[in-house]
Amino acid sequence: MENEELINKISSKYILNAIFNYIKDKNFKDILFLYSKKFQNKLDIKLLRLKENYLKTINLDHYLYIDPRYFPFKTDYLTKEYNKFVIEKKINKEKFENIIYEIFENKEIKDIEEEDVRKLDKKKKFINIESPLFKILSKTKNFGKIFTIRFLQETIDEYKLKDEKKNTFDELNNLNIKYSSIFYNLTDINKIDYLKEININFNKIKNLSIEINNEDNLKKINLIIFSKFYFHLII
Repeated sequence: MENEELINKISSKYILNAIFNYIKDKNFKDILFLYSKKFQNKLDIKLLRLKENYLKTINLDHYLYIDPRYFPFKTDYLTKEYNKFVIEKKINKEKFENIIYEIFENKEIKDIEEEDVRKLDKKKKFINIESPLFKILSKTKNFGKIFTIRFLQETIDEYKLKDEKKNTFDELNNLNIKYSSIFYNLTDINKIDYLKEININFNKIKNLSIEINNEDNLKKINLIIFSKFYFHLII
């Protein structure tokens, strides 16, 4: 391309940096040279920082989670949105997902003391099992520190998703994936056992939130199974 040929003719990194200082978009240089080792070396650009800045330009949350209470729930909604984004932006999906994995795998997260688990909970992002990026992110060492898996009992029943959820947690357990935070919206108190039936490994859980619809249901919950970790109810 003509623009690339012009940039290649500029030998001075100082001139190049001076040119980019006039561009309002501070991430433009990082995105432009994301796959150019020549200019990364020439301009002393750290590759991981390039990838982090590139990812900041994308609303990744849009493909990780939707709240089924406020959106018509469809198991393929997030996948369709993600595929649409990839096609429209002409993105190499494999390279893009490798970037996502690398960023979350290497993300520095400060350890929080057990008594500060509430602070940790507030910082976490919700993720749906149906997200097309769930498998990739769940395999990163920081998955349990960053994400809370959220699901609704109503959607499990309406769309017959119990087997699908069980298969997901079976896979997570077999791969020894570190998931530590669950948020469960419970309408029918008699379905509390879904948490066991879909094979959640409670030895991995540090934070379990259950949202219930009334105070009467509160009295019916057996708290014994939740005694090993931080647990709270939301009414």
